Amino acid sequence: MDINRVIIIGRLVRDPESRLLPSGTAVTSFRVAVNRRPSREGVSNADFFDVVAWRQLGELCAKYLKKGQRVAIEGSLRQRSWQDQNGNYQNKIEIVAENIQFLESKGGQQTANAVEASQDYNALSGEELAAESSTGYDEVFDVLETNLEDEIDELDEFNFQGGDSD
Repeated sequence: MDINRVIIIGRLVRDPESRLLPSGTAVTSFRVAVNRRPSREGVSNADFFDVVAWRQLGELCAKYLKKGQRVAIEGSLRQRSWQDQNGNYQNKIEIVAENIQFLESKGGQQTANAVEASQDYNALSGEELAAESSTGYDEVFDVLETNLEDEIDELDEFNFQGGDSD
């Protein structure tokens, strides 16, 4: 059995960027900085991860997340490739978010927006959980996986046609 799970906690490097694909599917992308442990010399470094959130989760991220906000992200790694406008092949590894927790703003305070986002997210999660319990987890996972693969292919085609310059 293969496993592809990622969990990170970090801060947004910049505000999320949201767009609609030609099919009308919402996709939001952002970058998260995750601090490493300081070296023996006391120097701190960070790793930077690109995150993609689809559909309603992406819409919530675009609405509520801001630069500097701390988030916990659970998802999986995806690699995608496309040909850019100059004919060069590009390759990117991203975290496809499946669960995002809005933790706090940069000042350390949980904002009213974060509370509202959590309420919206919990409502969304409840709807998805109800759908999963009525059809069975494996069936829902297969449908979500197929839809995600189709959307990633659509995003690659969008990039290939010069719609994005990642």
